[in-house]
Amino acid sequence: MFKKTQKYLLLNYPLLWNTKAVPLTCFLVVMHVIFLVIGYIDGALNFNETEQNYNSSNEGAIIFFSVLISFLTFVIWLVYYFKNNAFKAFYPKGDFSLFKEWCLILLISFLVSTFALTYELGCDLRIKSYYSENEAKKRCETLSKASIFYGQNYDEAKTEKRFINDSTHYVVLDYMLFKDKKYPLNSLLNKDIENYSFFDAKWDSITKVKVKSWLVNDNKDSVKAVMKNYFDMVKEHQLVSNIDENQWFSLVYNFPEFEQKRVIAKRVKDFYNNGDYNYDYDNYDQYATEAVTAVPLQKGKIDSINEYLKVIGRDKYVYYKTYIPADQLEYNYQKIADTYVNSSVTSEMFLIFLYFAMGLSIVVFSFKATSGRNWLIALVSMGVLNILLGIAAALSSSEYFYIWALLIITLVLFGYFIIVIANKTKKGISGITLNALLWLFPAFIPLVYTVTLQIMRYTCGYYRAGFKYENHPTLKFLKDNDDLMLMINFGFIFLMMAFFSIKIKAWRALADS
Repeated sequence: MFKKTQKYLLLNYPLLWNTKAVPLTCFLVVMHVIFLVIGYIDGALNFNETEQNYNSSNEGAIIFFSVLISFLTFVIWLVYYFKNNAFKAFYPKGDFSLFKEWCLILLISFLVSTFALTYELGCDLRIKSYYSENEAKKRCETLSKASIFYGQNYDEAKTEKRFINDSTHYVVLDYMLFKDKKYPLNSLLNKDIENYSFFDAKWDSITKVKVKSWLVNDNKDSVKAVMKNYFDMVKEHQLVSNIDENQWFSLVYNFPEFEQKRVIAKRVKDFYNNGDYNYDYDNYDQYATEAVTAVPLQKGKIDSINEYLKVIGRDKYVYYKTYIPADQLEYNYQKIADTYVNSSVTSEMFLIFLYFAMGLSIVVFSFKATSGRNWLIALVSMGVLNILLGIAAALSSSEYFYIWALLIITLVLFGYFIIVIANKTKKGISGITLNALLWLFPAFIPLVYTVTLQIMRYTCGYYRAGFKYENHPTLKFLKDNDDLMLMINFGFIFLMMAFFSIKIKAWRALADS
């Protein structure tokens, strides 16, 4: 079947046969499906995990193997691809045959270099599959509001400037103010809320005031509704708590001062080290089966109202008398929020992979279109040139010297190549300059963009005091739309490759030196 397909392609679509595009593309698509499935499996959430107690991800190993597979696949393909150079073998080719061949090389380069991207996409899809964005945002809102009623995330005490005996003193206040009324520092009204990626600082501030207003207005129903929704999530994920929503409410709702004598902990226990509290990183769920020994309380170290000590084996632990699974919910819902707001696969990351594939395809294409000797000499020459330009830029103390130099060199090489073709002279060193030109020209638009931005900054007084972008809309537009420039450059590269594909055919017809 494979031989018949290859024979059919050789007779009817020699370009596809020459590039081995059909079998390789099929293989790459299958590999992408495999990485997508692996990512979808690895993206599963375990709602018993916390930020301090979680199973390590396979992400690092998967990405390493994806890079290894990409490298081996690309090298094997190059070996078979360079066996048959249709251009050098004088196969009949149309004006745009080279351009079509480059497009196939670009497709292969993109597919072979994006296994890791597909894996990350699979992880994101799995996390987003739990809840829609609106539902996830609604749940994070509940968690954020509920965070006032557990833990000990109190705001720091304020200081007040006072004049005593003609001298200035800063006194730490033993109270806080909310709506011009004093409350103790351990009041719910002095607590902060947990932040989630869905919400900005303004939303957090408004929500904090809203929940605290419920308290001062004795709006019990709103508080109870938040706690009920919270415990609905606890039950849905089958998490452990030693209180329910009614007990939670009765323990923390102390109207009108809301002073907190009972602490609702975020976890079952912490590791105890002579009074230093650290999270228990190991054996989180095994405490119930271990031998337990009571430990006398150490004065000043343990809050006997809310905590007690146990020894498990050789380790001491602080156990909390009242707790809810806040650590687990915060950790997992923060991952969901992060995936929606800051997805692993972003447009910027996609552009990076796309430009990498484009650069790789141009390097392969230039080797195919010229010769290995010209390609290698061009590579060494460009390396030496960049070193010299770097030294010159350092000596000139100008941050834009390197950019200006590359732009001028690109234009000079382009002019030389056009003159060689127009005069139909011998090739000379044009094979070397053609390689350098193909590598430099894709950066032409970014170089022009950077130079234009620099010139406009000088003409608009950017380096003078009092400069404001709002007074220079053109400059502001250029500064804020570098991503648009990259998209335009993407189209420019396609036009450039179409142009050079035609010119390379004419250049190949010239006599060698």
